[in-house]
Amino acid sequence: MAHVRKRWLLPLSAATAVLVVLVLTRSMWLQWPADWLVINERPVQSDVIVVPSGQVHARIPKAAELIHQGYAQALFVTAGGDLDQTFLLMGMRVTDRDVLVRLIARERIPPEMVTMGPHVPSTFADAVVFRDYARAHHTQSAILVTSHLHARRARWTYRRVLAGLPVRLITVDAPQSDFPVDHWWRNEDGLLNVINEYLKIGFYVTHF
Repeated sequence: MAHVRKRWLLPLSAATAVLVVLVLTRSMWLQWPADWLVINERPVQSDVIVVPSGQVHARIPKAAELIHQGYAQALFVTAGGDLDQTFLLMGMRVTDRDVLVRLIARERIPPEMVTMGPHVPSTFADAVVFRDYARAHHTQSAILVTSHLHARRARWTYRRVLAGLPVRLITVDAPQSDFPVDHWWRNEDGLLNVINEYLKIGFYVTHF
């Protein structure tokens, strides 16, 4: 009996030590799942800046910043037709598209630079609509501006949809003040958003 106890003592001690180390260093390794999702490449002069639908409050200001810095002279955007939940809570029926138009005006992006795609329900549909634009405008280069957690899936999707076209795609991160990458696991929204994004990546990789 004593021999059996000794045989299990070392593995149990090792497992306990590993668990203690993981707990003590959680602020280091728990950050990795969110860090992996974020892509922020150096922008270069391009034909067009592309902003997928969703989280436009973060994405449009970053796109405007790049336009004002001279990285592109065209902006391609898409938006859903859903009612914006923040305005709806205030009793105002404002769609995502309405918000997009107002943000573009607020950020002083010249209307003649903007092409607005049709209503789309997903990132994949965003990419398909942009592919049509790229073909029609003989686009050679584009900057994809999207938010933290969406970046890796968006880049994978756009590259896959644009395969066969001579479009150089660079992905630039639009900072989200409401999402702290360095401690996302400390609140419910962070947990749900990160887990949800990994589930979506799994779905996209296996279906598209």
